[in-house]
Amino acid sequence: MKFKCKQFIAAMLLVIALTLGSFTGCHDNSANSQGEELFEQAQSYESQNNFNQAAELYKLALPLLLEDNRLELANKCSEAAERLTLFRMIYPYTSEQMKTVLTETYPQVSSVQIDDWIKSGDLEHYSWDGCDHYFEDAASNLIYSNLELMHADAVKQKSYQDLVLNIIASAEEEVTADWQQYQKPVTYLGTHKVSIPRAELPATGIYHLWFPLPINNGPQTQVVIESISPDIYVKQPPSIDQNIGLLYMEVPLEKLQEDLNIQVKFTFTHFEQRFTVDPDNIGEYDNQSLRY
Repeated sequence: MKFKCKQFIAAMLLVIALTLGSFTGCHDNSANSQGEELFEQAQSYESQNNFNQAAELYKLALPLLLEDNRLELANKCSEAAERLTLFRMIYPYTSEQMKTVLTETYPQVSSVQIDDWIKSGDLEHYSWDGCDHYFEDAASNLIYSNLELMHADAVKQKSYQDLVLNIIASAEEEVTADWQQYQKPVTYLGTHKVSIPRAELPATGIYHLWFPLPINNGPQTQVVIESISPDIYVKQPPSIDQNIGLLYMEVPLEKLQEDLNIQVKFTFTHFEQRFTVDPDNIGEYDNQSLRY
């Protein structure tokens, strides 16, 4: 009887152990598959331009992926969520909201004309979540394709006229040394600053930064990078002697404990550049060319 009792107890302990093991394994797999499943669903929604649904699923998936220590997938999830947030910020206006912005920007323009601008499809826009969304600067960009709008703004016209007159006056100045192509150097000090509270950045992922810099080329010389703070994030050194001047930085967000503060200081000297034009070598304009 005691033997049977011991067998029964041993069997029960085995069942309990197996049951606990099953629940434990089931919990881990469930957490893993749920986060990954939400991430894949979000990707599917994003591919269909359903950005709001995709963003919500990325938001739900991220903590589950972090909990399961799926850092690589969590980074992709975080970057995807930030990408959609940025995209929705760049194209914030629906058609009705765009009409309101156009009316406020150009109060002298009729509602009929504004409707025509919307319907024409010429305003920069992108379709997501089933409707068109318009570029944040679509209204202000209109003046560059509609000269009547530019001419109607007396203040901007005066500013533009003054700019042109200053350029003409500069070109008509007497040359002090006509044998020098580069004259009148001016040295500039430039500063790039980035300040972002830690709470406004994702928990994980890589924050990429590209800072434009001047280059040594022709009328521009003596480019000096005065300081980069902090320099631990630098991935590509300043390319001041190449065709494009850039400083590339990467910030691993999972290691960032404090607010992000970056500062880049640089100086460069720029010369006024003068050309001697031979009238006999001036060709004819092709008035039919797209470049014209």
